Amino acid sequence: MNLNEKKFYEFLNKAILLHNNNQFKEAEQIYKLLLETKINNSDIFRLLGTLKAQNGELEEAKSYLISSLNLKYQDYYTHLNLGTIYASIDDKKNFIKHLNECIYLDKNKFEAYDTLGRFFFNDKNYSKALPLFKKAKSIKKDIDDVDENIFKCEIYLAHWKNYRTNLENIFYKIKNNFIVELFATLYLFNSRTNQKKNAETYVKKHYK
Repeated sequence: MNLNEKKFYEFLNKAILLHNNNQFKEAEQIYKLLLETKINNSDIFRLLGTLKAQNGELEEAKSYLISSLNLKYQDYYTHLNLGTIYASIDDKKNFIKHLNECIYLDKNKFEAYDTLGRFFFNDKNYSKALPLFKKAKSIKKDIDDVDENIFKCEIYLAHWKNYRTNLENIFYKIKNNFIVELFATLYLFNSRTNQKKNAETYVKKHYK
């Protein structure tokens, strides 16, 4: 299929619209037709890889994304998507590699810090997770999950001073079961440090 530049992007925009509407089969057909006209277009390889990943076809997704990187290595979202696939197949080494590439390419994007922080948090490596969550928070300040993960890390790392100082600041913002757990933990901590009376007063005030 021979297309001029204008027609190429008309077809590409149509495919992206179909893709965004979860019409994967139709979008894939157009992406593949476009590849016949521009075999070295990294964006189409990336879009095909993303589509295949969304459809659960991880090996094909990985192949397309690697092809995209071979054409254009310095692409933040291709590394992010490929890293996510490696996480899905439990390839930790390549997951970390591609997320670190994301951070190298753009130090001001939230997703890579948060995703890598969650990986280390789930791996119980709280000392690596904490600075990643803090950097994520500096980029997007009002993400409740990041606040929760920062304080969980501080609990596990026994950063009691930071934990206690900031606890009330987030209590009124995030009234959920996690906060109940925080107050219960604070109660236990204060009890162990001979501040049981203060702890009881503090917990009774909020722990309802």
